[in-house]
Amino acid sequence: MTNLCPDLQAYGNYPGIDLQGANLKDIDLQGCNLSGANLSGANLSGADLRRVNLNSANLRHSDLSRAHLTGADLVNTNLSHANLHCADLQRANLERANLNQACLIEAQLLCTRLRRAKLNNAQLICARLDGAGLRGADLSHADLQEVSLSRANLSFATLHSANLERAWLLGACMRGANLSSAQLTDADLSGAFLVAANLRDANLQNAKLFRANLSDALLEGCNLDDAKLSRAYLSGANLKNATLNRAEMTEVILLRACLEGAELCQSLLNRAYLNEADLSKANLNDANLSSANLTRVNLQDAPVIAARFEGSLGIDERLRDDLRHRGAIVMLIRYPDSTMLGQADLETLCQVSEAKDNIVRRFDDLKETLQAFQKIIGYVKAAVQDHSCLATSDLSKFDQECEGFRESINAAQENTFAHLETVHNGDLQQWLIDQYPQELDTIHDNIHRLSQLTYVFHELWISLLDRIDDKGYRFELSDD
Repeated sequence: MTNLCPDLQAYGNYPGIDLQGANLKDIDLQGCNLSGANLSGANLSGADLRRVNLNSANLRHSDLSRAHLTGADLVNTNLSHANLHCADLQRANLERANLNQACLIEAQLLCTRLRRAKLNNAQLICARLDGAGLRGADLSHADLQEVSLSRANLSFATLHSANLERAWLLGACMRGANLSSAQLTDADLSGAFLVAANLRDANLQNAKLFRANLSDALLEGCNLDDAKLSRAYLSGANLKNATLNRAEMTEVILLRACLEGAELCQSLLNRAYLNEADLSKANLNDANLSSANLTRVNLQDAPVIAARFEGSLGIDERLRDDLRHRGAIVMLIRYPDSTMLGQADLETLCQVSEAKDNIVRRFDDLKETLQAFQKIIGYVKAAVQDHSCLATSDLSKFDQECEGFRESINAAQENTFAHLETVHNGDLQQWLIDQYPQELDTIHDNIHRLSQLTYVFHELWISLLDRIDDKGYRFELSDD
């Protein structure tokens, strides 16, 4: 084996070579072709394997701790039980790789491709996977404590029973992901995209979900005690029997959501939008629903002792009396000019005012999504402009696209408000019931489309980096 090492370094082309159990510690194999090689049990700790071709190689039980694998081709590679502690795998291609029970503690996997990779029971504590592509990956039972997955693509990934305590998932795309029974206590999922995700029986206690999109997500039996859900979007979400005690849900959107039997004691739902939500048998004792919109909400058999409904909208006289009888604190808004229009008309106008304020904030969310899109375009432009090895083209059209987005956002907002000015008082309530939910859905559909474009351009950026000599381009994803 010792005689092979100089040959490997000199010629670098040994596909299918058998190096089982070889001691290759600290060896320099940059750019070598070792596709299909047998390196099972080999010692490659500290080795320089940048841009090496290990496609379909066998590295089972190998030691790759502190190895340099930037830009390496590890497609279909068997790395099960491998030691990759503190390894540098940035921008490596690990699509369909087998990393079951591998040790990736503190590994660097920024922008790494892990599409459909197998990471069952893998250890990824404190690893960095910001911007990584994990679409369809299997991370069941993986240990991801304090892992950084900001802006990572985990759409349709399986994270069943995975441990994500104190993980960073800011802006991560987790559409359709399976997070059932996952541990996400103290995790930060602010701005994450979790549409139609499965979070049944997951533990999200004290998690941050500020402005997260959980529309149509399955959260049945989920633990969200003390979670931060302000301005989150949960339209059509299933929160049946979930616990949300002391949860911060200011301005949350729960349009048509199911909260049947949920525990919401001492939760903050002030200015929440609960149009057509099902809160039957939900425990709302000591909850704060001040200024919340409760139009056509179902509160049947819901305990409401000491729950505050001060200034809540959509409460008719019958519901008001019923809530008071059940121990709730209900104080309707009193308008100084109620003799002019009547209490009902003024309440509708107040609802419209709240709806307009809410739409403004949702448009602000959309504008922030646009800013993230502009940022990744900036990365793409910088990569192209700073390196002559890349084919150059007119990139000003990207800036024009962004400006077009910005103008369309402003125009849509102005059109909505202009339309409201022409609606007669008698039609305002119908607008709240029929059109306002559609306005919210449209805004969040646009946020989704813009987010998807951001992920597409992110993939483009990674592809560009793969064409650049890693010594000639340094990059670091910002935390914002």
